[in-house]
Amino acid sequence: MRACQTLGVQITGLIGSVFSDGRPYVQELLMAVQDKWKQLVKDTEHQQTPCPLSYSAGTREMHRIERGKWDHSVELMDNFIHEIGACGGWDGWVSAADYEVMKPRLRSARDQFTERESSSK
Repeated sequence: MRACQTLGVQITGLIGSVFSDGRPYVQELLMAVQDKWKQLVKDTEHQQTPCPLSYSAGTREMHRIERGKWDHSVELMDNFIHEIGACGGWDGWVSAADYEVMKPRLRSARDQFTERESSSK
């Protein structure tokens, strides 16, 4: 289980994130590479190689703000998917058997979401 938390496994998992608008997550992983570079290359032939990544404090702050917005959008999407009673995920897929039942749920949830979000601004 501990191996699932390693940076290498997280970087491997970023492929899906890139395709699901996960740029903030990818940037976070790359910043972690910079932060842990010496540890990552320790005891390898590259231990003297400087990290090819460089993130300034200003860039990191902009990332922190962008990541907060991304986290909020993921939360909104998760809430919306839960509200209509669909399976999780971003593609909107439902089975053919559930399609007719889900259409009015989607319409209603979309209208409620639009109303709720437009009045909260």
